[in-house]
Amino acid sequence: MTTRSPYPLFQRKTLKNRIATFGFPADLTRRASKIVKWLKYINDGKQPDEASDAEFLHDLFVEVLGYRSPFGEDSRGWEFEFQPSPALGFFFEDGLQVVAEIFIHGIDREIQPQHAASEWLIAIDYKCLRLYHKSKPKLFYQQFSLGKLIVDADYLRQFYFILCRRTLLPGLPNSQERSRILQLLEESQNAEMVIARDFYSYFHKVRLNLVKDFRYRLQQIATEQSEQSEQTGQTDPKVNHFNQDAVDASEALDHADRTDTSPSQQRQDQTQKQLTHQQRHQKASHEPNQNTDRHPHDQAEHGHDRAAHQRRHQQTDPQANPDFYHSPNANPSDAPNQSPPAKQLRALALGRDNAPLIASPSNKASTGASPTQSTPTSIAEPETSPSYLPSDISPAQLTNLAITQVQKLLDRIMFIAAGEDRQMLPTNLLKDAYEFENPYRPQPAWDNYKAIFNWVYGGISRLNWSIPAYGSSLFQFDPLLDRDLFVGEEFCRQLKELTRFDFGEDISSTAIAYILEETLRDLLLLRQEAETGEAPKRRKLAFPPRSLLRAEYIPVKLTKQINARIAELLAEDQKIEAGDRHEPALEGDYAPKGDSVSDASDSASNIQNGEKTVPAEEIANPKLQSSQVLPPAAIEPTPANSPSADLSPPRPHNLDNPAPNIAATTPETRLRFWQLYQQALSELRIVDPKCGSGVELAVAFDFLLAQFIAAAQEIQKLEPVNISTNASESARRPTQAKINLGAIAAQILQHNIYGCDPNPDAVATTKFHLWLRSAPLCNSLLPLAQNIRAGDLRSSGLAADLESESWQGNLIMLSA
Repeated sequence: MTTRSPYPLFQRKTLKNRIATFGFPADLTRRASKIVKWLKYINDGKQPDEASDAEFLHDLFVEVLGYRSPFGEDSRGWEFEFQPSPALGFFFEDGLQVVAEIFIHGIDREIQPQHAASEWLIAIDYKCLRLYHKSKPKLFYQQFSLGKLIVDADYLRQFYFILCRRTLLPGLPNSQERSRILQLLEESQNAEMVIARDFYSYFHKVRLNLVKDFRYRLQQIATEQSEQSEQTGQTDPKVNHFNQDAVDASEALDHADRTDTSPSQQRQDQTQKQLTHQQRHQKASHEPNQNTDRHPHDQAEHGHDRAAHQRRHQQTDPQANPDFYHSPNANPSDAPNQSPPAKQLRALALGRDNAPLIASPSNKASTGASPTQSTPTSIAEPETSPSYLPSDISPAQLTNLAITQVQKLLDRIMFIAAGEDRQMLPTNLLKDAYEFENPYRPQPAWDNYKAIFNWVYGGISRLNWSIPAYGSSLFQFDPLLDRDLFVGEEFCRQLKELTRFDFGEDISSTAIAYILEETLRDLLLLRQEAETGEAPKRRKLAFPPRSLLRAEYIPVKLTKQINARIAELLAEDQKIEAGDRHEPALEGDYAPKGDSVSDASDSASNIQNGEKTVPAEEIANPKLQSSQVLPPAAIEPTPANSPSADLSPPRPHNLDNPAPNIAATTPETRLRFWQLYQQALSELRIVDPKCGSGVELAVAFDFLLAQFIAAAQEIQKLEPVNISTNASESARRPTQAKINLGAIAAQILQHNIYGCDPNPDAVATTKFHLWLRSAPLCNSLLPLAQNIRAGDLRSSGLAADLESESWQGNLIMLSA
């Protein structure tokens, strides 16, 4: 887990602006050195007690952050109090005003304010601090790693600004003046909401315009194919291209056909067909002799293009140049095949997830792929004929098909924009592709965009930059989108403008949840309008979205299940090894809790009600056995461009203040405990039977990621190679290997998380949400077809798979 919260309280850019105008003490670095002894204290394996807690809190809040001590002689009173419970505020002999309550060893525990007037809750241990606001769900917090404060000056300044007395406390006791931190919270909320809504407003307008454009072009393709069929005397095959039940069979056939062609042959075929494909989609979108049948967006394209792009547009776009097909370069013999194969007839039903990954082990060395990711080949075009559209296709079907293709394109663009700002892709990819002009062979910007899609799918390496092979059905070749449809210069400009939003600092996880919730709702409204002909009333969603606010229960629910399972594993382990270990049974936080055990043991058989606890790991990977746990460390280093390369995780729930019999045991015993804890995590199955935009599964992913990393780090530290007879020497010994975040992300997404939804748009949106979460960790868009499925639990086949084997205490149903 990173030193940042998945859902921070403060917007990064707003926080930076505030810090830039704040006056910091000259001796701030010296003050922070007080923390070093406490990091050593806990790393040496010493167990905190009430006296050490009091001294630790005094050093942090008085010596470092500048709060007045209760031991001083200041007549104005004091600002840090330890008894009866730690707190910050204004304290006098005859009264008090609590502003923030401090919960020592409270990381990941359920904390509740004890004072009605307190605004803030601070959970802290000797390694980590979290700041909550009492009015916000517990998903939202600002997190700091205390170890990072002594090595990162900017990080220290941010920590000091947020938590020092001048920011956290108002100017005077009982004053109506709002503190700096409350002002910062309000500014951050407003800034984040404005940015999210501005982005989505533009995003939605582009979607609407492209849907009109694609619907027009698809109608032209259908008309062209109908005329060709009449000329040759052939009739349209009676195939329902919109039958979702044929998706799985189509994927299997498509995969079999693609694997018959070598990657080199695919690339050669693609190069040979480039010109003819461009001419074909232009011919399908416009009749050369119908000069008056103008595209509805022609004038907009001409009005906004620069002179050079206008020349390029007129050379290559049939809407801009009706005589294009009469040019010497046109190939009249390049007509659509009259009998498209069955694979092409079914391909249109695949929508935004239209093909499986094509793995090519030979490419791994060149792209730097990790063992946890499949390395696809570059995009290939398996057939020369256009995707077949029946002449009697209904307007509603045509619109729905256009909506599907447009949203797939927008998902690609949004991923690239996020990748540019999050160090997953080279910067300015889309901007450079739009502005690039080849003086020797003019070509539309759309061809450059498709080249980027090819790179993202199959990977590319250049002298000064490279792109790993992300793969996935999102970027794999789509015959309709990547060959038959065309995006004009003006629309390419509009797509490029999406990159002006900063996904590194402005578009947060909360904003992404809002954008995807809005997207799913608007796709439903657009499809309803296509069916009924009436535009439903559209309302703005609340910010943050309610689905995110409701997800607050997920960490608590998962923690309860993990605690029950680890108690069972510990009890079983102690029974097996009691004769050799002769150690007392665990108590306190690690003993079986009555409620948790009863919840785990009273599992019913009705899976649709979310009560059956059975495994599902073999569904995603039959070779992975139930006893297999994730290795704690990897030979491969963490990706250098991963934002999580700097790890400082909080301890797992209820493990920040280990029970005495755990802390006092041998390193071998503690190692065994963490191995069992990791096993409990690996066995967990989380199912969302109506996944929607994937918000709840994304929250579950964040929680499990933190727990897996914390367990892996403890195991790494306690492995025999790192264990010394001297506790201090062992704690100070540097660990060279880094945690493989890609392996952890793959474990969670492919073996811990499952979801389904009757709405295919929801399935695609959930996958996209999880890809945005996991791609920075593993440099891959992991295949999710077996984990996120269309349909309900029964019709998707997920229930049958989960019921295939009984396994108590592993499955958790999220919102039904």
